[in-house]
Amino acid sequence: MHSHGFDDRSRRGWQDPERILKSAGVRRGMTVADLGCGSGFFTIPLGSMVGEAGKVFAVDSRPAAHERLRENLNSVTRSVVRTVQADVSKTSIPSGSVDAAFVSNLLRDIDDKAEFILEVRRMKPTGRLVVVDWRRIEMEFGPPLEIRLDEKSVRETLKAGGFEITDTRKPDPYHYGFVATQMNS
Repeated sequence: MHSHGFDDRSRRGWQDPERILKSAGVRRGMTVADLGCGSGFFTIPLGSMVGEAGKVFAVDSRPAAHERLRENLNSVTRSVVRTVQADVSKTSIPSGSVDAAFVSNLLRDIDDKAEFILEVRRMKPTGRLVVVDWRRIEMEFGPPLEIRLDEKSVRETLKAGGFEITDTRKPDPYHYGFVATQMNS
């Protein structure tokens, strides 16, 4: 099995973060939480897209991820990105401050998905949740098939947590994507 690291430059050959974020409605001036940001594959484009008027909360529990992210920031994104070392289900992001939460390739690793969804629901009531995750099909790289979440189970998790899927996308050959908003309670 050929292993591709998340920092592998070839990733941009099959996954275009700017296109994915633009299609999810990210625009200048927004406040976005990148949950499980890693070394910044999506964080850095987010910072450029929201610009000086926006803000990106880059959340990851691993200190090494934040160290790599800080190395990857440029002068523009450095002023926009706020690193948050925390569990994605227990962030210190102020309630009602986030226009969109973005989570990529992470849901399978979250033990208490209900707790995670409650955390995400703290964003603005009009906020959107963007999920990109590995398709549950055989392929030459990515996590083992048995630990991937299929689209149906993610749909059920979001619905149970009070989210309605408003858009379904296929961001690249290896992933599925959803944009969801909070249902009126």
